[in-house]
Amino acid sequence: MFCHFFATVLHLGWFCEEALFAGLIPLTIDFSGIKNNLHCEMIMAKLNLIGNSYHVRFGFKGITRRYALKTSNLEDARNEKNKIEDTIYQIKMGRLIVPEDCQDIHYFVFTGGKETDRQAPACLTLQDIWNGYFESIPSESRDSIKTERTHIKHFIAILKNKNIRAINFKDLQEYIKTRLEEDGNRGKTTSTRTIRKEMDTFKGIWNNYALPLKLVSFSFELTFVAKFKHGKESTKAKFQTWEQIENQISRGDLKENEAEFLWDGLFLDLSQIKELLDFVKKSNDSRKWIYPMFLFAAHTGARRSEMLRSEIQDWDFQNKTVSIREKKKDKDKEYTTRDINLSDELALVMRCWIYEIEDSRFVFSENGTPLTKAKVANVFAKKYYFSKRKDQWILREWYFNNTKWSVLRGWHIFRHSLASNLANAGVDPRLIDDILGHQTEEMRKRYQHMFPQKQKAALNLLFQSDIKAS
Repeated sequence: MFCHFFATVLHLGWFCEEALFAGLIPLTIDFSGIKNNLHCEMIMAKLNLIGNSYHVRFGFKGITRRYALKTSNLEDARNEKNKIEDTIYQIKMGRLIVPEDCQDIHYFVFTGGKETDRQAPACLTLQDIWNGYFESIPSESRDSIKTERTHIKHFIAILKNKNIRAINFKDLQEYIKTRLEEDGNRGKTTSTRTIRKEMDTFKGIWNNYALPLKLVSFSFELTFVAKFKHGKESTKAKFQTWEQIENQISRGDLKENEAEFLWDGLFLDLSQIKELLDFVKKSNDSRKWIYPMFLFAAHTGARRSEMLRSEIQDWDFQNKTVSIREKKKDKDKEYTTRDINLSDELALVMRCWIYEIEDSRFVFSENGTPLTKAKVANVFAKKYYFSKRKDQWILREWYFNNTKWSVLRGWHIFRHSLASNLANAGVDPRLIDDILGHQTEEMRKRYQHMFPQKQKAALNLLFQSDIKAS
């Protein structure tokens, strides 16, 4: 008798919601045997209220689709949902036959088996979507999406030629899992932070390109409603002075990679910055741009990419200012700018340097050709690199070889060193934000810290006052 009732409930299409919520079917019953006896699967469509209209989502033949029901009435939406579940049930039971010439089986189900002439959506892969997105960007702006291109290459390599409409939550979670196991920088696996950026790129192209062109049916947020598991982000190195880091390493209980991690958090005081700049100035390096770029970074805190983007017209030596072209503040604009005052030394050095390269548009170039990120990054590159072609480790012609400065990790050290020294000098945090172009509280907390000696003095002053008062 119960089996007859269960079959009736399933046939009417209100098995999962109405029957359970009404208390007609106990939640503790195991339906597996009944399901096998009926030779069918439990069928479930879902309703979503989007704006003022209900949409229905259901899966069939391994692919999930959504359709607008064009109604704001919940009862009408439930009736349409029940019809879809009933249609799927009839197909699975062999009572409704899908015509061989049916082009879009999901629309056939949506219309209750009435519509057979509608063409199935084109099978577009992620590569197709990327090609279209890339072509939609003006040629002069394509250099700005190099990072996006790299991100999408990873998706294509892992998801391959899967139909964009068939990509589901499980596929993207598997992508995340695969990327977490792949090699990253410095002998580590790909970081969680990197994967989050890749997912943001995927989401942006989905919502801003594919969705408006109706290449996908719904926004990224509605298509992938569950929360992805990215794993925990690795902790960034705590900012410390040279002396603090050497003291920790001198204990002798750190592995090589642990020591390298500490140097990632190094910031230089004013005397160390001056010593480093003197070293670079006296090196007589054939790359004449080296010293001007080091001084630019040290005296303004400009990012590497901002320095490479700098044009001669951005420099106003009469008013001693430079306009920094930044791309992180407003993604809808090609770039925004922030103006920074020039120190006397920086103004003098850059005036002489620009005079030498007056025929070039970009401030940092060689023979009229703008410097690349890779070329500039090599100044801080590792001493050895592995050549796949030669299958061996190669000694790099390294700028800081066999010097105390070999512990420096990159151009960013000037940026957080400047912020630290400004904070130590008591400069207003808002002014530091203006100089460095900070946007978030997280960034401010990382940079606006005091030197250990000053912290210690402040605490001693506080507690000495407390002792005297008592």
